[in-house]
Amino acid sequence: MPLLSIALALLDLGTVSFATFVARVFRPSSRAGALAIGAAALALSAHVALATHRVASAGPDLTAIQAIGSAELILTSVMSAIFAWGAAEPLAYWTQLRRRHALGLAEAPEVRRMLQFALGCSAQLAMMGFTMLATARGTNPLGDPVPALGIAATSLAIGIAFALALGAPRAQCAAAA
Repeated sequence: MPLLSIALALLDLGTVSFATFVARVFRPSSRAGALAIGAAALALSAHVALATHRVASAGPDLTAIQAIGSAELILTSVMSAIFAWGAAEPLAYWTQLRRRHALGLAEAPEVRRMLQFALGCSAQLAMMGFTMLATARGTNPLGDPVPALGIAATSLAIGIAFALALGAPRAQCAAAA
């Protein structure tokens, strides 16, 4: 049980860290961004507490924790909202950069990098969709072949998009030349 609590806390910390990254990059002086991060941290703390309590109350029979509960609903709702925000911000910025590029005010690699980052974030949101599909089917997301294949494919797309978006700037500039 302590290992599960640690795993959930790390998952939630990673999610809040991603939200913090999005807020600091795209909304650095926004009070709403800071409030969103605080709300996400609070909700995900409740997720860890509820999930840990449910596992502790299940005792040795862990089949009781496989049912969908409030902890999973909190987790999927908050993660989906954060990933949707993480996809929307770079897409909005990408449209601005495209206009700036047409005027000669932005470099092509910068425009592509923002689109690649937006696609990576969109793939994260799609991965949440596959996770919710498995949850709705009452199965483990990695134990059900259809969601597992979707999660694997979107995970690969995330890795590729982020590697291209956040890769070495010299390589991207050389590719643009």
